[in-house]
Amino acid sequence: MINRIKISIMIITYNRKEELLRALNSCLKNWKEYLEVVIVDNNSSDNTQIAVEDYLKKNKVRYKYFYSNKNLGISAGRNKAFELCEGEYVFCLDDDAVIVTNNFFEKLYEKMSLTDAVAASVQIYEPATDRQLKGYTYEINGELRALSYIGAAHVLKSNFFKGSKLYPDSLIFGSEEYYVAYKIQKDRKKMLYFEDLLVHHMPSQVARVHGDDRIASIIANNYIVRKMCYPVVALPILYILLRMRILKHGFYRNKYNKLIKEMIKNRYSKEFVNRMSLGAFTEMIRNVGVSQVF
Repeated sequence: MINRIKISIMIITYNRKEELLRALNSCLKNWKEYLEVVIVDNNSSDNTQIAVEDYLKKNKVRYKYFYSNKNLGISAGRNKAFELCEGEYVFCLDDDAVIVTNNFFEKLYEKMSLTDAVAASVQIYEPATDRQLKGYTYEINGELRALSYIGAAHVLKSNFFKGSKLYPDSLIFGSEEYYVAYKIQKDRKKMLYFEDLLVHHMPSQVARVHGDDRIASIIANNYIVRKMCYPVVALPILYILLRMRILKHGFYRNKYNKLIKEMIKNRYSKEFVNRMSLGAFTEMIRNVGVSQVF
């Protein structure tokens, strides 16, 4: 008899065989029979699939492994993985992160089962930089809520998101998490922050975008996601702030000004426009403040 899957562990990877094996090992230390692992491999060339499938089979782990014939990027990769997940909840873990808290998944399932929240962020610590990776949190009626999550480790309630893509595929990477966050705000649902569940993020230098290239992608995606999700009345403000951010980073007179314009043109999609009402938008501002919204 196949046990009902309560949590799908979703991981996207690209040429990070050793990091992925380390992440999976941390999951197996907390393994429960109601878990499954779902991996989307973005066209790795380092024999990741062979090593990882051998490891999972040896440890008798229930899993799905999808090898893409092209690099889908983070957004489309997560969309594909989410499509394959069968769990009641989907826990997204970066391939260069590890579970630290004992009985992590048991505690995670219990917490999500006791709330009507549709998503939650967990505590993420980066030992190399001695910093917490944390989005904005706020308290309502004794609950610690999160405006958004850090992509390295978060959980989603499957039935709230099934039937549509989590993210626009075209976003590639950078601030795509806000698309989900704003859907939650639009529908006046909630995302919690579980500060007693700990994950360590140990950023790999393999296949990582650095410096101005990374900043440019984040600036473009921040603008795109908000343009897709905010009420029309906010759009002029978003454009002004876009130009200000380009100036702030010194991009106005170099190649990145043109690159950001091209990113916005190529990544914006009317198909994914999902605007929150003015009422929901006002409530978000009231809860988190203008500075967090813009």
